[in-house]
Amino acid sequence: MKRFSLSLLILVSLFSRHTLAEERELPLVVCPSDPQALIPIHQLDRKRLFSSIDDPPITIKLPKGVRNVRVEEKPLPSRISQDMLTVAQLGLSWLDQNIMLMNTPKSLILPAPECVQYKQPYLRTTVSMTTVQENNQSQTYHFFVGEEDHFYLSADMPITSINELYYDERTNSLIEKEQPASFYFGLNYKIGDLSTSYPLREFYNNFALKAIAKFAKKPSESMGIGVGYHLNQNIELFIARVWTQDNNNVGKAHLGYTVTNTFGVSFNLTKALLWFRK
Repeated sequence: MKRFSLSLLILVSLFSRHTLAEERELPLVVCPSDPQALIPIHQLDRKRLFSSIDDPPITIKLPKGVRNVRVEEKPLPSRISQDMLTVAQLGLSWLDQNIMLMNTPKSLILPAPECVQYKQPYLRTTVSMTTVQENNQSQTYHFFVGEEDHFYLSADMPITSINELYYDERTNSLIEKEQPASFYFGLNYKIGDLSTSYPLREFYNNFALKAIAKFAKKPSESMGIGVGYHLNQNIELFIARVWTQDNNNVGKAHLGYTVTNTFGVSFNLTKALLWFRK
């Protein structure tokens, strides 16, 4: 048991350890005459920019009268690495232990008359960029820079009626009325990026391929494959073809499989952590 606990702690350490950006000054540049070569800063707020570390810097157009720019950066882990950390938390919860993760970003102040060039320090980066005017008024913009993210884990809850759920307007998500008696773990691949909201004309990017297995001592007792659809970043519905073992009630002998179609809702893996702790 102690060896198992130590292994989980090592796994948590590997997934939660991030190297913070070193302080640096971004080069000041004259805005290019071609408007296609720059991005106005107000268009970046809450947006996702696809870029890699090897790509050229992003040229950002600042409002007039900006005295300096403060940039706060921190690494954005891939969804699958965050989910693996949650899996480790599930294991540690089994051992009745607590996990505390700390990630303190660094800040730097950059003078920028009109434009500034920004180059991401991490594969995927969360950026908060604050502009300070001559009158000391400030405005903060939040955006993501990085490569596309597709893989993730999920807690998949089968339902037989929509009445088993209710809609939470505050979080724009679906919530279960009662904790499910059983649920599935899912390994998923979304066609589009996980952090991007796609318009209706690009609906196909919201589809995800799923492989699910029942959360039980023997996950192989009930497994399946299916398709999910992301209505938004907080709501994913799915349909799956599931093969469930038929067992003799007395001897638990394996008698074959029953094949069914299962409908349900996919939740972030942290939902499984909450169900497990309850």
